[in-house]
Amino acid sequence: ILAVACHSFYWLVHFVSKATSTTYNGLKDASDRSTWCAYFASIVHGSIICYWSFPTVFAHWNAVTTMTNFDLMLPGMHKVFYLFSGYTLHDLIIVVAYMDGKPDDYLYVFHHLLTIAVWWYVISVDSFFALGAMMCCVEFTQPFLSLRWLFYEHKMQDTIYYKINALIIFVGWWVLRIFMLVGFMGSIVVAHALTSPSGIVSHEVPIVVAWACGAVLQLVWGAKLTMGFMRVVFPGTFKKKKRT
Repeated sequence: ILAVACHSFYWLVHFVSKATSTTYNGLKDASDRSTWCAYFASIVHGSIICYWSFPTVFAHWNAVTTMTNFDLMLPGMHKVFYLFSGYTLHDLIIVVAYMDGKPDDYLYVFHHLLTIAVWWYVISVDSFFALGAMMCCVEFTQPFLSLRWLFYEHKMQDTIYYKINALIIFVGWWVLRIFMLVGFMGSIVVAHALTSPSGIVSHEVPIVVAWACGAVLQLVWGAKLTMGFMRVVFPGTFKKKKRT
């Protein structure tokens, strides 16, 4: 139901943009018009996820930052996981529909399938909610990533808004996706493996594998994003290599 709701909003953006936006109507490719609508949906999704997740994490900050096991429960997160999985299913449909063979396309498909599987596993076993809440918090960067593309389509690359947005993405990615998701959550995995008498048990393996795959993706995309940020801050440097 939530996937249908997200997809309905995506089409609503299509209709409203077609009636009101000259920039949207100036996009020649169907894939660009789809990206326009998908990014508006992404901004709304990321904002709602963070609105629900950050207060929960901050309210249980001491428990979250000192946990050494995977079973810490946080109240009120079911709705967040359901929304996240529904939105990701909607976005996966769009990614598959407009794939053009680029390596990142396959990474996105893998990421989306992994995300859907993780949320449904977390919901089905009714555990790992603290880890899930922190994974939701990394969506803070998503609205700004979407804004970057929209700024670009509005020819705003040389404005202060574009540069500030790039700075927010850069800092947010490193703080939330690298230091927290990769570093801090990695320390929880190690602490749990070392302190638990039974180590990593069978029902925890999918979460550990999903975290490891997600960590690799964040590092790969973080490296690309960092180079992009450097090109914004220092124009003319770190130029992209032309394909031969």
